[in-house]
Amino acid sequence: MVGSRNNSLKRAILREDLGAAVQIAAELSISAVMRTLSEGAGETRPEWCDAFIRAWHESLSPGEQLSVAMQTFDLYVLDLVVLPGAEETAITRLLQSSGRACESIREALLASAVVAESPDAGVSPEQAAEMIGLAAGPVSDAAQRSAHLARSIDRARDA
Repeated sequence: MVGSRNNSLKRAILREDLGAAVQIAAELSISAVMRTLSEGAGETRPEWCDAFIRAWHESLSPGEQLSVAMQTFDLYVLDLVVLPGAEETAITRLLQSSGRACESIREALLASAVVAESPDAGVSPEQAAEMIGLAAGPVSDAAQRSAHLARSIDRARDA
């Protein structure tokens, strides 16, 4: 089944059917999509391949977006997606994804800290407070710094 979905994805990519490609990618694991991209990225126009990666990336949860940004990084850096500014695109996507993932982690830590206050949770009040401190401090800072740096790179590229 996965093999036929991979073939369907490859056909949609070669036809440059963005809607179908993103829909098929949603049914596959990230590693299966990456395998298809690695095998077929050179067989399509780089602009289209970038458009697919962008659309697929945006359709995912923050954690999945970070994984995709990390895994597609080499496609841009190793010139499998040959575009002007490909490296900046990969770096910016990685930073934006990092910021979104950190924000998602921050929210999860804050929600977990509320649950941790339950007597059934087996978490001390100090540990719950530490979770809140982690969310409000380093994790929040990482989210903000990643987003700021991504915007800074975008502005420099557009200047």
